Amino acid sequence: MIIRHPVARVVVDGRSLSSAEAAVGRVEVRLALGGEHDSARILLWLRSRVADIRLEAPLSIALGERDNLVDVWGGRVAQVASGDRRVALEGLAHTAQLSRQRVTRTWQDQTVGDIVRDLAGDAELDEVDASLNLPWYAVDTRRTVWAHLRELGQLVGTDLAASAAGAVRFVPARTSTATHSLRFGAEVIRWSVGELPSASPPPVRAYGAASEAGSQQWHWLLAEAGEGGASISGAIRTRDAADASTRARSERAARRARRASLLAVGTPAVRPGDVVRLPDVPGAAADGYRVTGVLHQLDGRTGFTTTLRLEGVAA
Repeated sequence: MIIRHPVARVVVDGRSLSSAEAAVGRVEVRLALGGEHDSARILLWLRSRVADIRLEAPLSIALGERDNLVDVWGGRVAQVASGDRRVALEGLAHTAQLSRQRVTRTWQDQTVGDIVRDLAGDAELDEVDASLNLPWYAVDTRRTVWAHLRELGQLVGTDLAASAAGAVRFVPARTSTATHSLRFGAEVIRWSVGELPSASPPPVRAYGAASEAGSQQWHWLLAEAGEGGASISGAIRTRDAADASTRARSERAARRARRASLLAVGTPAVRPGDVVRLPDVPGAAADGYRVTGVLHQLDGRTGFTTTLRLEGVAA
């Protein structure tokens, strides 16, 4: 769908205003996978009705047609900067609170999903889907809760991101099922596609012998643990977990071997983790691409555009 008359709606500290009502000059929304907190930037006229917004006030943004707006971002005001001509609001998604929290905790015989829910604490959750069981896992205050969630996501091959409302999403990477189609000569304005050599990452071996000699011998290293350049993680103590982590590494390396970027007319429904197909785009992969980053920009000069960072799709 091509948006012909783009507008924004901002909900600032409970007040819902159109971009005209709030005297918005420009909106930028950045969304990403891999542990970056989604962010937003709004430039306001100096005498805007929301120019006096306070720090930490709730803020949300929707983009699209006047009668068909799509929620794209939710969070809190992180910075307010006033100048002689404008006021700039900077916001971070609600997930940012997890980068300010540190805990010490240990789990035994819990799924990754259970660990994520416990780690998130009072933070709002959108969806958590990770059924791999870990015999033992521990965190401490040397790193933030968000950093521990990033590590877990890399360990088991799940996407860590935020929903449109700013809630935590911890879900498996999408496969080749396309969710969007951006057409050459229609939605797509500019593009770049290419491939890189695909390296084979080292496999992951189980740290302990629980899967081989019983739960009482978890502290014994397996004989083949160091063979073939393999890596060892203290959280990986069963064959199933080692296989799942090895598979996640291989799939991640395969996806990263295929890269693309494009500029499209405003497409507010596209989110990180979605799969897009690019029909008739010269050189584009037929099975599509996975979205790793989104930049929405709306202003009076260029209208509404969406820039996408893309990688290959898992087999």
